[in-house]
Parts: sequence; structure tokens; C-alpha cells
Amino acid sequence: SNSNTLSEFKSNVVAVLNAVRQAGRPIFFINTTFRADHADCYFSPAWKKCVLDNPDLLVEGTVGAAVIHELTPRENEFVITKKGHSAFQFTHLDRALADLHVDTCVVAGIVLSTVEETLSQGAALGYENVLVSDASFPARFPLLKTLGSRTFDVSTAELLHWIKQERPPTVATDQIKPCLLVIDIQNDFIHAEGVQTNRGSQKFTE
Repeated sequence: SNSNTLSEFKSNVVAVLNAVRQAGRPIFFINTTFRADHADCYFSPAWKKCVLDNPDLLVEGTVGAAVIHELTPRENEFVITKKGHSAFQFTHLDRALADLHVDTCVVAGIVLSTVEETLSQGAALGYENVLVSDASFPARFPLLKTLGSRTFDVSTAELLHWIKQERPPTVATDQIKPCLLVIDIQNDFIHAEGVQTNRGSQKFTE
């Protein structure tokens, strides 16, 4: 069922988050929030129309725009707000990763255009990308197969093994400096009380 799938997704993200925290690696929460009038939404036209059709979606300061409570960022973790599709576009993420000497981005979150664009731009900027496919939502979304053919695609179990071994099974380098990017796991996208569900619109998640 959809509820079981969502529960599995949350459990996987929590497992990844806790393992990366224990390993002492940087964690970045990349969230999408807009003004109440959505005038600062810099999505492509088709995606912006979906946002404008849901006027309460991801409004800054609302419960819907907050990270789901299971993943509340800690004080020493980074929170970056984006207004476009990619975590790198119009943000200081690349500068922050460079300052921390990060060379590998482990990515979990809402798939659709956000993760896809982040992986694409991250690769162009020279980062190795590792997509945790079962910590991505919607689960078993067809786009995951496409993304998996363009980047390292691992399961949560494989990633946890990698962290314990201090190197990923698919990356050749012995000494890597990874970070975790948690992208768009916000109430409006996936919570049962979120705007997408309440308005009967699942354009982003189905």
C-alpha cells in the first residue's frame, strides 16, 4: 500500500541520516520555500503552473514547508533554501561543499525534477553522486531507473555498509569525503495533511 511505501521511505531516510551523523559527515537539508504570492518561484513554466494551482504549497514559515518531523535538522547541520529545481541553482551549496572539501554527494529525497537536476548539475561541477534509490520518493518511480543509469545507485543497506567500511562499493577511490543531501522531504509533498493530498492534487508525487 501507499502508506507502507511511505513508511519504508521514511525509515530508510532516517537510517541513512543517523548513519551519516554517526560518521560525522556534513548533512545539508535542501528545502523549497516561497513567498505567499509565489513570485519568487523560479521553476520552469510547466512546474510553476503546478505550484500556482496550489497557492498554499510550500509557503515560507508554514507547517507544510517544514521538513517532516522525523528528519528535524540538528543545530550543526546545514539548511539551504532553494527557489528553483536544483539544489545548486541560485544557492551557495557548491561554495559550502568546497569549503568542507566534499567530493561526493549522497542524495536522498523527492525525485521528480529536483533530484534529477541536482544530480545533473552536481556532476557538471565535478562531484561524484550516489543516489540512495530506496530513500527516494515516490518509491519505484520510473525516473529512478533513468537516474540509476547515470549515477551510482545504491540501496540503504548498501550505503550503510559503505559508511561502516568508509568507502562506497561502487566508487573506486579509497579516500573520499562525502556529504548527505536531503532534498525536499517536506510536509506539503508527502504528509497526509499536506497541500498535495488535501487539494486532491498529486501532480508532484504520483
